[in-house]
Amino acid sequence: MSHAHSPAADRPLTALVNATLHTGDAVLAGAALLIDGPAIAAIVAPEAIPREAEVIDLGGGILAPGFIDLQVNGGGGALFNDTPDLPTLRRIAEAHRRFGTTGLLPTLITDSAEKRAAAVAAVRAAVAEGMPGVLGIHLEGPHIAPARRGVHDARFIAPPTPTTSPCSAACPACRPWSRWRRRRFRRSRFAGSPPPGCASPPATAPLPGRRPRPASPPASPG
Repeated sequence: MSHAHSPAADRPLTALVNATLHTGDAVLAGAALLIDGPAIAAIVAPEAIPREAEVIDLGGGILAPGFIDLQVNGGGGALFNDTPDLPTLRRIAEAHRRFGTTGLLPTLITDSAEKRAAAVAAVRAAVAEGMPGVLGIHLEGPHIAPARRGVHDARFIAPPTPTTSPCSAACPACRPWSRWRRRRFRRSRFAGSPPPGCASPPATAPLPGRRPRPASPPASPG
C-alpha cells in the first residue's frame, strides 16, 4: 500500500500513530498512517516515519475507513424535508460525522415539486463548494406505490411520465438526466419525470424509436 512521496514545503506529511488500523484487508497494530494533504500516502512502521512529518497520537483508538450512508433524512435535530438548504445540509453532515459517517446522501422523501427543486439546488451548491460529507442526493419519491407509501404524503405521489427529454439539450438541469434516462429506459415505454430545475418541461411524448400506444401508464413501482 506504500508509495513514494513527493515532499512539499508548504504541505508537510501527517503521521497518525498509536491506533489499531483497519485497512479493509487487514487489522494492523503498531503501524503509522501517513497523510499527504487530502490523500493517504502510505502505511509504514513507526521507525519509518519521515522526520518532517507532524505526528498525531490517537491514544490507542481505532483508525478505520469512514462509513458511507446512502439514506440520511436528517441529523443534529434537523430534517432535510423541513428546510432543504445549505445550513441544514451542513448540520446533518456534521452530526453524522461524529459517529463515523464521512460520506452521505441527504434524502428527501416524497414532497412538492418546489421542495424537490430546493433540495436539488442545495445539494448541488454543497457539492460545488466541497462541503465535507455531502456526496449527492437521494430522492425517495415521488414515484412510489401509493399502497406502500408509509409516511409519504399521498398528495405528492405521482407515476413516472412517458416523456422524452424534459425540455431541451440547452437546459443544464436536464442534460445529465436525459443521458441517464436513455440508458435506463431504452427498452421501456416510460421514463422518469423531468428533474427539478428543468427550464421548460415539454408536452408528453413517446420515447425515441417507440410507437405511441393508447394504453394507460403502468402502476407506479414499489
